[in-house]
Amino acid sequence: MIDIIFLKVEASGNDFILIDNLYKKYNIDYCNFAVIACNRHKGIGADGLLILEPTEIADFKMRYLNSDGSEGGMCGNGGRAIAMYASHLLGKENLSFEALNHIYTAEVKQNRVSIRV
Repeated sequence: MIDIIFLKVEASGNDFILIDNLYKKYNIDYCNFAVIACNRHKGIGADGLLILEPTEIADFKMRYLNSDGSEGGMCGNGGRAIAMYASHLLGKENLSFEALNHIYTAEVKQNRVSIRV
């Protein structure tokens, strides 16, 4: 049994489970976790799972897993949700993040997040 601290976040109608693993606290099978946790009838319920991880080439790395446990591509709404969280966490309005070997930039102003490739 492992305790996992998570947030439930939403962006433009999509909801996500967000796990902050910036300091490598968790070493779990995220694919299986996504299937169980994202189930709307037996789990927390969400469109997908977002994992905030460290990287050496940006402010953070975003991993996105679909609710079926498959590794997803870049999810725009997920990117906005995780950028908003990271902005508060890191105290920055302008962020860069890695997702699937690409670097994206995010600008957070009040409750609005813009993402650029």
